[in-house]
Amino acid sequence: MKTLSICFSLVLLLVLGGSCKHDPPTAPKIVCDTCHVDTTHHITTNDSTSHNFVWTQSSVSGEAGLSGCWVFGSHDIYVVGGGVHKFDGQKWTSVSPGSIHGSLDGLLSGSTMFAFSESDYWLTYGFPIHVETGTGIEHRLDSLHAGFLHASWGTSSTNMYSVGDGGTILHFDGTTWTRMASGTTKGIGQIWGTSDHNIWASGYNQTTGATVLLHYDGTTWNSIDLSLVGYNIGYNPLIGVWTCDSAGHQK
Repeated sequence: MKTLSICFSLVLLLVLGGSCKHDPPTAPKIVCDTCHVDTTHHITTNDSTSHNFVWTQSSVSGEAGLSGCWVFGSHDIYVVGGGVHKFDGQKWTSVSPGSIHGSLDGLLSGSTMFAFSESDYWLTYGFPIHVETGTGIEHRLDSLHAGFLHASWGTSSTNMYSVGDGGTILHFDGTTWTRMASGTTKGIGQIWGTSDHNIWASGYNQTTGATVLLHYDGTTWNSIDLSLVGYNIGYNPLIGVWTCDSAGHQK
């Protein structure tokens, strides 16, 4: 009887043990050999030293302060400084953006660049300039849209967003500029997104250094609390932003 009791206990133990739910298998670790992972704040940053990348210096004749760049391909690169220049893989040549108010050559220092094609791109510095098929269209803004602009992004040239000083965010529908409520008075210097419901913008207060990171969900611009990831928003201004979605779409 004692032997049967022991055997029954062993069988019961085996049955119960075999029916227990196990922890789900650990997902394979995704290895990124060009990334650094901050496990404390769950932030992944690129590590540009892991492959010993080599940067080659290239000079553009007559330019001392390039401020914008756009890459269509390794043999099709645009930069903007005083003027617009194109690199074909071997040499730089000047490209005249034209203007409805006269030549813009030599007057574009400080401009950022956002492009859809070689004949459809935007230059922004103070106000946006839309260059289309060799003609520069200057979008000068009235007092309603006061604020020195620094950068533009959009899904098409009839759906553009521009950002600037004093928390300025403007939307252009191809005909009319509309001011959007940003919820901040800090200067906004950069903007990028993947769609009309996923746009990011960053900037900071030049006096205090306090930074801001904004996200647009298609309805409202919201400020992101960077302290949640251990970022000191008071003394580390964000001066750039870039995004892509899970499918690799950049715009």
